[in-house]
Amino acid sequence: MSDDLKNFKYESVQDIETIISYLEAITEGFRSGELLFASQDKEVVYRPQGLLGLTIEAKKKGSRRKLSIKFGWKETNEDSKDDAPLVIKALHKDQ
Repeated sequence: MSDDLKNFKYESVQDIETIISYLEAITEGFRSGELLFASQDKEVVYRPQGLLGLTIEAKKKGSRRKLSIKFGWKETNEDSKDDAPLVIKALHKDQ
């Protein structure tokens, strides 16, 4: 199984206790800094870091309800030049 998998999607119908266990696993993954998603022959590991985007959306249409929770972040490469820290200095006229 590859950590290079770009997309992972899993859809099913589950009972509330199973959903709670998935949410607890996601919470623990954020806490530990590593999330593993796997199903059949697919596996992906994400390592969230820094600031994360959060979107929560709740919808209702007739008797149907939908709750979407999305997290987003940018994974950085240690060697990346794009993520160099910002430097700001006050310069004095005599320098």
